Amino acid sequence: MKNKIFFALSTAAVMLFICSTPAFAKNGNGKNMCLTCHSEQKSQYDNADNVHASYDIACTDCHGGDSAQIDKDAAHANFKGKPHGKDITELCGSCHSNPEYMAAFRIPTDQLAKYKTSHHGKKLYENDDNNVATCLSCHTNKKERHLIRKVKDSASPVARQNLPYTCAECHSNKELMQKYNLPSDVFDNYKKSVHGKKLLEEQDRAVPNCASCHGSHGATPPDTAHVSDVCGNCHSKTREYFRESPHYGNLNECVECHSNHYIAKPSREMLKGEGRGHCGSCHSKDMMPKGLELASKIYDEFTGIDEQINTAEKLILQAELTGFYMEDEKGFIEDARREMTHIIPLIHTASYVKIEPVMRKSSSLIEQAKADTNKKLQKARDRKAIGAVVAVFIVFFVGIVFLKFRGILSKGLY
Repeated sequence: MKNKIFFALSTAAVMLFICSTPAFAKNGNGKNMCLTCHSEQKSQYDNADNVHASYDIACTDCHGGDSAQIDKDAAHANFKGKPHGKDITELCGSCHSNPEYMAAFRIPTDQLAKYKTSHHGKKLYENDDNNVATCLSCHTNKKERHLIRKVKDSASPVARQNLPYTCAECHSNKELMQKYNLPSDVFDNYKKSVHGKKLLEEQDRAVPNCASCHGSHGATPPDTAHVSDVCGNCHSKTREYFRESPHYGNLNECVECHSNHYIAKPSREMLKGEGRGHCGSCHSKDMMPKGLELASKIYDEFTGIDEQINTAEKLILQAELTGFYMEDEKGFIEDARREMTHIIPLIHTASYVKIEPVMRKSSSLIEQAKADTNKKLQKARDRKAIGAVVAVFIVFFVGIVFLKFRGILSKGLY
């Protein structure tokens, strides 16, 4: 009798403990009782940033089984287990491709359809290649497959600043990339590029990451015929200028000079250099010399304007130290610099006729600043000269008065 009472009390205590767990309390019907045993997954599911948990999406919604059962065998009835490959994408798609269900969350429902058009999706669905990325590969990390954060969460693997690292999980794996004849240094090159440095080092989220050029769910490398369209999404004016140039139709557009993942910050040095993408890599004295002459001419005038700006700024500083208000002259210099920012994009036209007016306007603004500054400095010199004359006159006058007064004293007249 005592044993029966003890067993009943023990069972009641266990049930009381189970019912007091966060998983049970959160879902009063015991929907996530699974987490009472699967403690590793529980810590991920209970994370405050888990978007699925916040909408009460339970273990059984993805894995099957009956989480209301205490008995292990009963709980695992109709258990689907750990999904792989197409099972993952179809499982995610069962909700995320349902317009009626997803309408409440204002999330697009074409991700799975786009994925099937991507290189990843085609490899998976057409070749049964389970090495390719699926939903979980990108939206979770390897150690926390059950913690799925909102895309805009800064800790999400697909957050703008984190996505390059997520793609690198596969695309920096040399052994894996060799199977597909793909380079494994893409991420290393991106990190060194002007885009990579801005995003990863300076946390500038306005610059492109992998998805900006390749897409996300429909990730596909842009073919050579459409590279400029991709780059033109940001560099629209530069694309227009390039299409006005003699290079258009003869070069592999942006990639020919700027590469793709390792994009160095463009500078005037590209006009003089002979490295990849520099004018000298195609043009020489023996081959298409006119292009080299044009590049050299633009470079020299570009550099000359910079020297003009430096000279003008020294004059302005000199006038400022003299005590003049120089904001107007500084404004001319800023306007000149602003004009010069148009030069780099305009260089893509390869037309001196279109570039020269901008340089002329910039030069004119600098000359205006120098002329106004010199006028003020001349005023300062004039005042200084007048002051010197006045000082001499005062000294002369004081000297005469002094001598006169001394003469009066010597005659005893005072």
